[in-house]
Amino acid sequence: MFGRLFRDTPEIIIPKVIVERSTKRVLTTEFLEGLDYYSMLDSVDRQAKNRYGLNMANFLGYSLYHYGAFNADPHPGNYIFMEDGKVGFLDFGSVKIFSKNIVELWREGAQLVLNGDRKGLKEWTIRAGITDGNDKRFDWDYNWDLMYIQHKPYMTSDFEYTKEYVSEVNNYFIHNKNKASAKIPPEWLFLFRFQFGFTSLMADLNVRNDWRSNMDAIWDKPYEGIGEDVSSVGEIYRGKIPTPA
Repeated sequence: MFGRLFRDTPEIIIPKVIVERSTKRVLTTEFLEGLDYYSMLDSVDRQAKNRYGLNMANFLGYSLYHYGAFNADPHPGNYIFMEDGKVGFLDFGSVKIFSKNIVELWREGAQLVLNGDRKGLKEWTIRAGITDGNDKRFDWDYNWDLMYIQHKPYMTSDFEYTKEYVSEVNNYFIHNKNKASAKIPPEWLFLFRFQFGFTSLMADLNVRNDWRSNMDAIWDKPYEGIGEDVSSVGEIYRGKIPTPA
């Protein structure tokens, strides 16, 4: 599925599945030549790391906001770093498919934060079902701060992922003042899982870029989701559902 979705994106490499060598329990793919994560960290310069980081971010951004599907397991072993900044993505054993409504809701929430719209975010938080707006325990200022820190890389035209930033994000979640009063929709847990892993990888790379312009370019493209739930994945694999070119 991901191979078909990104077949026209040369910087993002998905190994082809060798169907005749695969079973229900064994997935066999073509072999990708390149560096593993830790070898890459020790052997390439800052410019190369920035290219890799940008392609990793593009894979996430387009997967989620354009196709409504993403791999929720950003493990260091699931990447192969190739020449010319190309990144190979492996092991799609933890994939989540999201409906258009959820994806558009996330897009709206992010843009409210980036526009500094506190009132709009409050209304959005209630519509998202995180709180009904009547629980006096809910700390609206903390809710804003939590959303802001998550979107901090997109606040400026020049942001560097650091381990200090990752610690800052993690502390907001660990010491979340709204733990007892917020109701997080179950499907969002996949996104949080990915976020923690992805920001840690980007901090290890210590990448720096204009993430805001890059994300704006992703958001400018219309949603072309593959389906409302994971049941559509098998149909795509068998070629019964047309996918975006």
